[in-house]
Amino acid sequence: MTLVVLPNISVLISIWMETLFYGMYVVLFFSSFFVLSRTRNAIVQSWVIRLATVLMFCIATTHMAVNVRRLVEGFILPATKAETLAYLYDIHQPLNIVKQYLWVFNNVLADGIIVWRLYTLWNIQVCVLPILLLLCTTAFGLATATSLLPQIGAGNSIFVSHFSRFATTQYAISLTNNVLVTSLISGRIWYVTREVRASGYATGSDYRRAMLVVIESGAIYALTQVIQLAWYVAKFPGLYFVADSFVQIMAIVPTSVVLLVALGRTLVEESQAAASGALSEMKFTSGATKSSRTLGSMKDGYGLDRVMSGPKFKSGERPTHSQVLLPPGPAEELA
Repeated sequence: MTLVVLPNISVLISIWMETLFYGMYVVLFFSSFFVLSRTRNAIVQSWVIRLATVLMFCIATTHMAVNVRRLVEGFILPATKAETLAYLYDIHQPLNIVKQYLWVFNNVLADGIIVWRLYTLWNIQVCVLPILLLLCTTAFGLATATSLLPQIGAGNSIFVSHFSRFATTQYAISLTNNVLVTSLISGRIWYVTREVRASGYATGSDYRRAMLVVIESGAIYALTQVIQLAWYVAKFPGLYFVADSFVQIMAIVPTSVVLLVALGRTLVEESQAAASGALSEMKFTSGATKSSRTLGSMKDGYGLDRVMSGPKFKSGERPTHSQVLLPPGPAEELA
């Protein structure tokens, strides 16, 4: 039996759910903006990151305002229930097209921030494929808003065949990109922190570390896209209830990442701080120069395994005091 959802019910529930997520996003945005205005963290001092964060909030707020306008035009202005249903069934209404454009622009900013986080943990070569996938998603989204949505006749749904094929491709590319970026970020976090955990300088509880990995990698956003694509392919009408909420979640996740980086509470930064604390307890015979070099390499993002990988001795060679990282003393103590 096919589940049938009336458009007046789906619109009301969808906007109500979006309002809940928007309320959470407002608190998160102003908190992050306050932190960004005061932080000295060099990673998030770029005006590009701050501008992207502000633009995402403006787009999410505009999307909320468009839905409120739809409530007025759909439930207050029509004189009869039949006119209300006719308006809500007409998905190529100008406000629906505006919402599609807002989704595209917000997706560019949100995925761009996640790719930026990938770049700060890896390098630009790793980001090439995610950037290309992001451009493809943007092209499909703009084509949908510009040519496909206006061609859908009144009474048709978003599951109509020619629109469905195009939208499925768009969602699939976006999901692939987010799963790829999430996996790369999570893998980098695991790589950088594994030596620190093994040395006994783990930061926080296992639950807290798991939560930080989920937030920092953008896994929540990837999960919502899995649900979105699965429900769309299955033509499940429940998608109408949560479709508008995706726009707010799309903004919440990257803003959370920026806030964590600004506060210095990411798992990578905390692990490097713990490793730096461990290394600061050691004494080097070469003085402050070697110590500052070692700690500096940790601040630059290198794993503890690179710092502790050497020195290596030849067979029968007698190591010096500086090579074994011990304080200076009589030669007999090293024998």
